[in-house]
Amino acid sequence: MDIMLGLPTVVLRFVVWVGERVAHGLVGWWLGRVRRYVAEAIVISDREVDLVSGVDPLRLRVRFNISNGSASAVRLRSIFVYLYCGGALVGSVVGDTRDNPLVSPKGVNACIMRGAPTEVSVEIIPSVYLWFWLLPSSNYELISSSIVLDTVWGRIIKSIDGGTNNKVIASKTLIDSFVDRVRRLIK
Repeated sequence: MDIMLGLPTVVLRFVVWVGERVAHGLVGWWLGRVRRYVAEAIVISDREVDLVSGVDPLRLRVRFNISNGSASAVRLRSIFVYLYCGGALVGSVVGDTRDNPLVSPKGVNACIMRGAPTEVSVEIIPSVYLWFWLLPSSNYELISSSIVLDTVWGRIIKSIDGGTNNKVIASKTLIDSFVDRVRRLIK
């Protein structure tokens, strides 16, 4: 008799357990689709490398724009930038954007809303020896670089890999004077 009274409780717990698993799977599937949609609507464009003048040693500035085409607001959380020049690693900046003085996105505390692109600039301090032979005239490339964005739907990782527009060549005289000054210090 006691078994007959406990059987509905066991069956009910089993049905609830199966229902929880099905609901968890459906919600996970739906959230995955929403995250993919938001990730596809975010576009990284206008990657360029420029020279920061007026500082010693000379720094490179990597700039890119983030355009949000989704209805959800996003926040830039972390950045992973690895800048290569002619196959050699020039430098990297990795970490949280709020604590890093080398990263200066416009409106870090504000959301990146749908509409106008938000410019992000990252300053990289390369080795002094790279200025002698590689940096002034070579092409720059971002390899294994990405950003982490926070949304209502969870975190999204977006790649920013690819070639960049080289604006360093325009500052050749500034680079030559820096290299000459370093040579005088070495001798």
